[in-house]
Amino acid sequence: MTRSRALAAAVALTLLASACSPDQVQVSPELGVEHNHAALNAAVGRFTASGRGPAAFARFSEEVLALRPGMDSTVADLAELQTMALMLDAAARVPGAATGASDAIRTVWPLALAPAITAPIPGLPPADAWIAWMPRADDSDGAYLQRLCERPLARQCHDVVPEGQAAVVAAVAIRNAFERFRRAVAACPVCTEPIWAERVAAWAELDRAATANVGRARAAASPSRWPMAGPGAGDVPVGPLLTVAADGLATLDGDDVPPPDLVTTLASARRAARARTLLVHLPPSSASEQVRTLLARAAAAGYAEIALVARATTFPWAARAYRISVGAALPVRDADTVQVLVRFFDR
Repeated sequence: MTRSRALAAAVALTLLASACSPDQVQVSPELGVEHNHAALNAAVGRFTASGRGPAAFARFSEEVLALRPGMDSTVADLAELQTMALMLDAAARVPGAATGASDAIRTVWPLALAPAITAPIPGLPPADAWIAWMPRADDSDGAYLQRLCERPLARQCHDVVPEGQAAVVAAVAIRNAFERFRRAVAACPVCTEPIWAERVAAWAELDRAATANVGRARAAASPSRWPMAGPGAGDVPVGPLLTVAADGLATLDGDDVPPPDLVTTLASARRAARARTLLVHLPPSSASEQVRTLLARAAAAGYAEIALVARATTFPWAARAYRISVGAALPVRDADTVQVLVRFFDR
């Protein structure tokens, strides 16, 4: 058996055992430490022993990247196979992973977004094409997503407001991981056990779920769905968020609100949040008559003001707000749009 096939067989058997058993993977001493192969298998063992969750996968990702400079092409190929297979285990432990759940953003998906794991090229300076994709120690989800969408993923999510970036980035990560795993399994000469086909199918199912969601998420998070903010806008205050779509359907903090229940529901939300301000998201083409109506509804529910939510005109499309007292008169006609209204406030 050639060295490549021997290594492939050893790693395939190790990964097969880790996939089927909750017990810690035992690293055989005869595998040796050549080109970080034994160290890679030890990292797999630590990941499986720790429960295969997202935090464990983040640590495993760091270990794999630290080992990569010492790998040759054979071990790097096996690392790619292992990493994409075990990533599926971590993603399966995150409810909503396909739709942008926070637990996966800085733990599971960074290595999926990064290039495939490859060995250094002899004679060339060591390149690190992976660091740009990895979160920093002080990153929040928002800071990490903003950095991705500003540069390396600008084509995919530069025109998406912050609230929708997680769903788009998750979809990109899942598609990348699916394609990488499918290629790695196809190139593996001993990956013939049914579990490999099952894992390819599981990645395909996750990809379908992400693809079904991302179009809606991208449309809902387009900056064009908000008025454009100008100099009259300020910071967004704290309060429940009422969203009224172009067809008139309303949601309060994401939950549907039937029109007959609007005032009662708004009052209940005000008491629960101890808020004086109702945040309002209306499409920029909505008639200002809707603002007058919502001012009256907010007053009836006990709010002191509403805050019309708008967006800054450049990336990262920060949310801004125009605060309007419930007793204020609007300086526009009912038929004028919300965008015209906010321009009056900008004067």
